[in-house]
Amino acid sequence: MAAIIGDGFEHDFRMPDGTTLPRLRKASTDSERNAASNIPTMIEKPHHHFTPGGHVLYLDGHVEFLKLGSGFPMTEEFLSALDSIDE
Repeated sequence: MAAIIGDGFEHDFRMPDGTTLPRLRKASTDSERNAASNIPTMIEKPHHHFTPGGHVLYLDGHVEFLKLGSGFPMTEEFLSALDSIDE
C-alpha cells in the first residue's frame, strides 16, 4: 500500500519500496497540453452503442466517441489486452 506524502492528491505518492510517483499536474505548456490531449485515461467498452465504439476520456479532460477500429485506443488488439486484465 502506498503512503501519501502530504494530504490527498495535492502531493506525490511514496511507494513502500521507496520510489516516488509524481502526482498528476495540470499541463502548463503547449507541448504538455498537446501530449495530455492524446493520453486516454478511461475507455468505454465498445459494445454499448448502435455503432460499435465508445467514449474515451483523455488526460486533458476532453471526451471523444471513437468508432471501433478507428485507431488507438479503440482497436481490437488494445481492447483485448484490457479485457485480459479483467480475467
